[in-house]
Amino acid sequence: AALASVCTEARLAELDAGNLPTDIAAVKSTVDNVENGVNIIIQDTNELQLDWVNGGRLDLLLDAIPTTMVGTDNAALASVCTEARLVKLASLIFTKALELDVNTQSINGAAVVGDGNATPWDGA
Repeated sequence: AALASVCTEARLAELDAGNLPTDIAAVKSTVDNVENGVNIIIQDTNELQLDWVNGGRLDLLLDAIPTTMVGTDNAALASVCTEARLVKLASLIFTKALELDVNTQSINGAAVVGDGNATPWDGA
């Protein structure tokens, strides 16, 4: 009696009109798409775990930074900032802030013959 009350002609007609096989196929397609997305995420996660593991690609790159960067430690900096270089730097004359005075004799292979007049860069 309970089954008969659920499976009425009206209900069966409603199910027939709803095209149940097409609805089931649509649900299966959606589930397949979700499953493919999850598989891609798992693949990416596995790749990251291999990269970050000790000895992995990214781990080796990060480990190399302290040995390949110059000027980030006192030893590397001391090797380029010598007393002789400091003396030479101190000997340079600055008459205008943040500009270095130089005795320019040529520019792009052309001799500079200017004398500081209105056209100070007269090329020869």
